[in-house]
Amino acid sequence: MRIIVVISLCFSFLSSAFAQINHGGEPLSWSTSSLTERLPVYLMNSVNLEKLRSEDAVQDSYKEAPFRFGVEQEVSIDFMASSSSEKYKGTSIRRLIIESPEALSLSLLFDSFYMPPGAELFIYNESKTEFKGAFTIESNPVSKVFPVGLIAGERIIIEYNGTESGAELHISQLVHGYRSVMNKWEEQRGPFGNSGACNININCPQGDVWQEQKRSVALIVQGGNALCTGALVNNTQQDGIPYFLTANHCLGTPGTWVYYFSHESSSCSGNTGPTNHSISGGILLSNNANSDFALIQLNQSPPESFQPFYAGWDKSDATNVTSAVGIHHPSGDVKKICFEDNPPYHQQITATQVWWIDSWDSGVTEAGSSGSPLFNQTGRIIGQLFGGTAACEGSTNNGQSDYYGRFGVSWSGLNASLRLRDWLDPGNINLSTLNGFGPFDIVYDLDAAQSGFTDIPAVICTAGTILPKVRLRNNGLQTISSVNLEYSYNTIAQETINWTGSLASSAQVLVELTPFQIQDGVNSIELDFLDPNGMIDENPSNNGTLYTFQVENGVAGIGHIEVRLITDQYAEETSWKITDTNGTLIAESGLLNNSQLNVTTVSVPLDACYNFTITDTYGDGICCEYGNGSYTLKDFYGGILATGSEFEFTESHIISISDSYLGIPPTPIPELAFQIGPNPTIESLNVYFNRDSISTSLRIYDLLGRVQLEEAFNDQEEISVSVAHLNYGLYFVELNGEGYRKVFKILKK
Repeated sequence: MRIIVVISLCFSFLSSAFAQINHGGEPLSWSTSSLTERLPVYLMNSVNLEKLRSEDAVQDSYKEAPFRFGVEQEVSIDFMASSSSEKYKGTSIRRLIIESPEALSLSLLFDSFYMPPGAELFIYNESKTEFKGAFTIESNPVSKVFPVGLIAGERIIIEYNGTESGAELHISQLVHGYRSVMNKWEEQRGPFGNSGACNININCPQGDVWQEQKRSVALIVQGGNALCTGALVNNTQQDGIPYFLTANHCLGTPGTWVYYFSHESSSCSGNTGPTNHSISGGILLSNNANSDFALIQLNQSPPESFQPFYAGWDKSDATNVTSAVGIHHPSGDVKKICFEDNPPYHQQITATQVWWIDSWDSGVTEAGSSGSPLFNQTGRIIGQLFGGTAACEGSTNNGQSDYYGRFGVSWSGLNASLRLRDWLDPGNINLSTLNGFGPFDIVYDLDAAQSGFTDIPAVICTAGTILPKVRLRNNGLQTISSVNLEYSYNTIAQETINWTGSLASSAQVLVELTPFQIQDGVNSIELDFLDPNGMIDENPSNNGTLYTFQVENGVAGIGHIEVRLITDQYAEETSWKITDTNGTLIAESGLLNNSQLNVTTVSVPLDACYNFTITDTYGDGICCEYGNGSYTLKDFYGGILATGSEFEFTESHIISISDSYLGIPPTPIPELAFQIGPNPTIESLNVYFNRDSISTSLRIYDLLGRVQLEEAFNDQEEISVSVAHLNYGLYFVELNGEGYRKVFKILKK
C-alpha cells in the first residue's frame, strides 16, 4: 500500500443518504471554493476475486457462518498525519481519500477514535450520494473503537473540521466490498446479501401482526461480513437501556460491529431497504454456550427516528408454547419472517439447551439469521437462533429443522457474566414474562387497526371461490365493542359488516368476509375499519388497506415441458428444479457441463401450478460476465413459457397447467454418493465413495471461508486426512472433481 497524490477532485450535489447516528451539518470544504483540489490518496491492495468466489461457494450455504460481502484489509493509517491540512476562517480542514479499485463499497474501523470539543468528522463518496456525519465528541466510544458502515463506491473522502489538538483518528481496518452491495440495491438485491426465494418479507400481509416486534430486530455487520441478527430486549425497569440479544457463536468483537435497524423492504415483493438507521459498537455484558446467548449493550440508544421497540420476553421456559415466529436477516438480506404453526419443544444439541423447530410452515432461516429472536404466540422472545439445516429449495423450504438457544436457560447462571437475570431484571422483581415497549410510541385511546388477511392462499392456480378473513386489532387503550367494516372485491363494493364484541387493548380478532369469486389475473381487496364504538378513530392511518394477488392463468396443452438450458463457464454453480405447490419435486437438473446446451423433457400432471426455479450458487446468474448462458421453457407445441439469463442467486416462474398432454416421465440421473465420518471427529476424517475409484480434491474451510487444509487424491475408493491440528469448532469440507462438487459440515472436538 502507498500514499499517492491525485490531480483533482470533482463533486456533485448531496443526497440525503445519511447513516449511523450523526449530528448534522456538512463538511466545510463543500461551502468554499478556495481549498486545493489535490488531496493525498491511500490506495488499498487489489483483491483476488476468483479466490473469494471459491471460498464463498462453500460458506454461503451455512447459517452458522456469516455472509461475506467484503474483504478486510489490516492497515495502520494515522489520519491526522496522512491527510492534507488547510485553514478556513481559522478552522483546520484535514482531508484524505481512500481508494480501492473496483470496490462496490468501502467501510472502515478506527481502533483509536477521539473527537475533541467542537470538532466534526465527515465521511462521504466523491459524488456525495453517500454521506456519514457529523461525528462529534458525542460519538466518542469508551473503548475508542469506532466502526463506520458501508459507503458506495471505490473512493471515499474522510474530512475533519476543527482544532487539531487532542484529536485521535487511527484506522486499523479497511473493507473492500466486492459483492451484494450498493450499486445493485435498487434493482436486484440488498446491500449485504440475497436470500432464497422461499423467504417472506416482514412487510408481507403475514407480518402485519408482528410490526412491533420487527422494530427490535437488527442486522449485525462486522468488517466484510453480514455476521448475524439480534434484537433489542426490554428490562423490568423499562428505561430504554439498549440491551441487545444475539447468539454466543456469533461473538467476535461487538465493539467493532455495526448494528443496522429498519433494514427492510417497504413492500411484500421488494428486495431493497434503507441502511440509514445504524449504531456503531457495543459492549459484551454476558454470554453462555449452554444456551448459545450473548447480551450486548449498544454504545448508544436508538433515537426516536429509528422508532425502536424493546422486545418483551418469557423466561418461564414452559413447554406450553403453541406456535413460534422468527424475524431475521437471512444471508444479510432485508428483514424476513418465518412461521412454525406447531409447538416447538425442548431438545439438547451437544451441551446446548434449545427449542427445536421440526420444520417451518412458511418462510425459513439462512446464514446471517443466527442470533435472531424466536417469539412465542404472545409475541415474547423465548430464544435466539443457534443453527439448523432448514433452507430454501427454490420457492419452498426444504422441510428441515432449526434450533434456538432457550431464553429461560439463559436467565440463570453462575454469575452476571454468564446469565441474563442481572441485566434484564436489575431490581429482582422476578417476573416470568415482560411485555415489550416502544419508548417513542404514541398511544391512542381509540384506535382500531387492520392487521392483514388470512385464508388467502399464497399461490392460486385457478379461478374459484375463497373465504378471506381480516384481522381487527385494538391498538388503543379503550376496549372496542363495535366497528364497521366497508370493503370491496375487485373494486365492487360489498355489504358493510357491523362487527360487535369486546376487544381489549392489544387484542385482535378475525373477521370473516363474504365469499370472493376470484378471477384469472390480478384480484384486489380494499377495506376500511370505521367508527369504533360509534366514534371517530383517533388514528385513521392504520384503518385501511389494499391487497392484491395473482391468479395464474392456465395454459392448455403444456403437460410436456421442455427445459432448454445453455450453461455459462461455471456450470457447477447452476441447477434447476420443477416442484408442485406442496414443494414436491417433479424434476431437476443433473450434472451440467460448462458452456453447453442441455435439453430435458418433463411430464407433469393435469390442472395444477408448478414452480420452475433456477439457482446460481455464486449469485451472478448465467449471463454475461462468465459466458452467455440462458434458459427457455417451452410447451408441447413449442410455445415459450418462460425465459431468462441475467438473474442473481435464483429466479422462479409459476406455470398453471390445464388440459395438459401427458408425456413419458423423465429418467432420473444417478448421482455420485459419499459417506463422511466420523462426525464429530477428533483425529482424522474419512470419505467413502459409491464407485470403485474416484479422483477428487478436498478442502477444509473455517467459518470465515479460510482454507485450513487442502489435498488431492487420484483413483481412490476411500480417502483419509488428519484434522488433529484444527481447533475445536465447526468446519466445512468441500469435495471437488470432474462433474461433481459436494460440501459437508463437520464438528471438530
